[in-house]
Order: sequence, then C-alpha cells, then structure tokens
Amino acid sequence: DDDEEIRDYVAQSISRRLGRQLGCDQACERLVADFEPSGTLFPHTYVSNRLAYLLALPSLGFDLDAAKSEARQAVDMAINPSRVLFDHEPPNIYIDQSRNMQLAYYSLVTIASSSAVSESTGDVFIKGAMCCVEALDAALLALRGSDNTTMLGGATSLSLLYSLIQSWILGARLAVFTAARLGNNYKAVVDRVKEIVGAWLSPQDNKSLGPIHPWIIRALCSLDDLCRSAESDMGVIQPISKDRAVSDLFLLTYI
Repeated sequence: DDDEEIRDYVAQSISRRLGRQLGCDQACERLVADFEPSGTLFPHTYVSNRLAYLLALPSLGFDLDAAKSEARQAVDMAINPSRVLFDHEPPNIYIDQSRNMQLAYYSLVTIASSSAVSESTGDVFIKGAMCCVEALDAALLALRGSDNTTMLGGATSLSLLYSLIQSWILGARLAVFTAARLGNNYKAVVDRVKEIVGAWLSPQDNKSLGPIHPWIIRALCSLDDLCRSAESDMGVIQPISKDRAVSDLFLLTYI
C-alpha cells in the first residue's frame, strides 16, 4: 500500500535535485540517463546486478548450463503456475516491467559504449548477456515440448513468460552490441544470436509454436536487424553505435 507514496517521494526528491518537476517514470529514467560512474573503470557489481536483472533467473556467476536449465524450469512454471492464497499480483507487465527492463538495458549499453570498460568488465558483459541468449534458446525448446512439434497456444502472452522472453531478447541485443563494440569473440556471438532468432521466426516453427505475442515478434525482428547491421558486406563485424542499439526502445517516457 505504501508503494505509490514511496514512488512519489523519490520522484519529488529527484525533481528537487534536478530543478524540474518530473513524474515517477520520468524521474526514474532521468536518473539512469544522467548516471555517471565514479572512477575510471565501472565496478563489476554495477554491471553484474543489471545483467542479473535482465537474466531474471536464480543462477549466479552467469553459468550457461545453469541458465539454460533454469530458463526451461521458468517456462514450465509460467505455463503451469501454482496459485496460492495471497499470491503476489505482478505489476502491469506492459508498462512497469517493460520500462524497468529497458532501463537496465539502456544503462548497460551506456556503460558498454564507454571507452573506460576494462577487458575483465567486457568479459562479464559477454558472459551475462550470453546467458540471456541461451535462456532464449531454452525457452523455445521448452515451448516446443518433448515431441519438438507442439506448444501451448498463446503461451507467450502469459505475464511471466512474456516478461522473461522480452528481457532475454534485450540481453541478446546487449550481447550483439557489446561483442561488436568490444571484440569479444564477436563473430561467434552474432552467429549464435542469429541462429536462435532464426529458429523463433522460422515459418515452419511458427506453425508448431502457435500464436506468438506480436510485441515479442517485433522485438525478435528488431534483434535480427541489429545482427545484420553488425555485419558488413565482407562478413566483418562492425561496431554498433549506442544510438542504433537503443533506437527502437519503446514505452520509455523520457529517454
């Protein structure tokens, strides 16, 4: 019951610091947009926390096998939820959750585009983002079912599953962006992301998957475009600009 009062209080505090009146969402986004790191190198904790938010799984240390296993479990739980008395009611998935995911993504893109990113921090970026990539692949396998041909129709519209898939797509976008910018095994990263996106968007797979939420289709197509923009006609991976990486974010009210 106090959530709204807390949000208003924080928005007012940020508004006073910035010298302009902002709503709750605007204040949150302005805070992320104006954030400046202390020191010359970004701390691993900051990057890891936001990567963990995008991954949205219990696994620690960004282990690929653990991420794939937990992603399949998360999909199974989303399709077969266990409702209990006084179960937590999730926020508006089309506004709150999407905004928070995109703010995490935006801040990570901002960091990755900085020249101050160390090699070790770049490795954290790639490991965490690739966990999102493999989680996206595991979700597709889980939705196909054991016979590799069937799926619960419309499952991607379930609130929990919708949020997870959108978040993992943003993580995959981050993998492509950071790999192209930092040069960490970039060709393999882009090829892997293209392979998974192609499987999601394959006409043959779509027949077996049933209806996929249109916003997820939109996000997957945008991710495919980002992969293509990273590849030159000569097959060489090109750096992606920050503006290109965030150009098609939606549901942000201020950035």
